[in-house]
Amino acid sequence: MTSLAAVLNFVSSLIWPAAVIWMLFRFRSSVKQILDAIAERVAKVERVKGPGFEAAWSSEAVEDVAREAGASQSASSTQGEDNISVRLAKIKPAAGVVDAYLDVEKHLRRYIKNSGTKYNPGRPPAVIFRRTEAPDRLKHVVADLAALRNAAAHGAGEITEQSAIEYTRTAAVVARELDQLADDALGSDT
Repeated sequence: MTSLAAVLNFVSSLIWPAAVIWMLFRFRSSVKQILDAIAERVAKVERVKGPGFEAAWSSEAVEDVAREAGASQSASSTQGEDNISVRLAKIKPAAGVVDAYLDVEKHLRRYIKNSGTKYNPGRPPAVIFRRTEAPDRLKHVVADLAALRNAAAHGAGEITEQSAIEYTRTAAVVARELDQLADDALGSDT
């Protein structure tokens, strides 16, 4: 009786995968049409929208953020070819953007901690940063960098190598400014 139960168990565990395979085979033309439609729509994504952000990647948006951050001229000399974000941007532009923003987030967390603002690990640092005493200009720049990072991560728009490098350089300037704020906040507590 035990071997019969084992055989029935084995057969019953194979039924649902067999049913799925049969359905895919039976309706393969419909499944192919659905997958093709999804792939076509994903290729046309121009904007990414989520809770608290809406963004699209564009070289103009990157230049605007760099200008607002005061990074256009000074950024070109601040990061050399040895910077990992710049090297990544040359290989895979979106990867360079994401890596550069991770560095900004690290500095954001440091500033938030030093400023005495309650840090909630469940919320993005850029959202928490909005409640701090930091200059409004910097808050806007960080929000724009976060939106562009989201657009890059979700493939909303074409990211050129040059715009990704400009983003990484701007992010480095912002990270240094956040570091200075974090040092000032720590110094004001003592």
